[in-house]
Amino acid sequence: MVIVRINFNGNPNLGVYAIATDKYVLVRFDLHQKTLEKLEDVFKVPILKAKIADSPIIGVFAVGNSNGILVPYFTLDSEINFLKKELGVVVERVPSKMTALGNIILANDKGVVAHPGIERKAIKVIEDVLDVEVVCGKIYRLPLVGSMSVATNKGAIVHPMASDEELEWLSSVLKVPVDIGTVNHGGPFVGAGMIANSYGAATGLPTTGPELLRIERALDV
Repeated sequence: MVIVRINFNGNPNLGVYAIATDKYVLVRFDLHQKTLEKLEDVFKVPILKAKIADSPIIGVFAVGNSNGILVPYFTLDSEINFLKKELGVVVERVPSKMTALGNIILANDKGVVAHPGIERKAIKVIEDVLDVEVVCGKIYRLPLVGSMSVATNKGAIVHPMASDEELEWLSSVLKVPVDIGTVNHGGPFVGAGMIANSYGAATGLPTTGPELLRIERALDV
């Protein structure tokens, strides 16, 4: 299990352009081949180049776990069909006016934390597709739980200002240990700066040695 420091086409905000689970990794459609090969060594699962709404910001629009992928209502039929065919998982549009699903939903295979303002009909779809219970809440008084956190089936790392009570709450929902940390030389929005699954993690090139140690400890990689 390893952590690799790498940029996506020169950008260190990996979580904006990709999502990682224990079954698949989705990355921006124009990712360089050498970068793709490095990621294959780290994550040990199929890595698929894709688009969401004809855009490379997959990590902003989509969220998933080993059971399925959630996408915003404006995702193209061709993109959904491509993901279903290539990955063999459920892919479903979320009926919500909130479209940056990767920013407002934090998921692993054991639980989901979602923006407290998300609609009930959307919660039903999230639970059906990801096959886990959804609990709504905030981290450090902010509802952007997906961009503030990264969760795998072994651990989670969240915004450095999260309280002890919030860490305990997140741990009870996700059913893994949770710790605080930063990425990319002090960035508190760890979900935007890195991706991870149970086998490894990737962070932006600016991530420091102490940050890597904290990530390694939190995610048990």
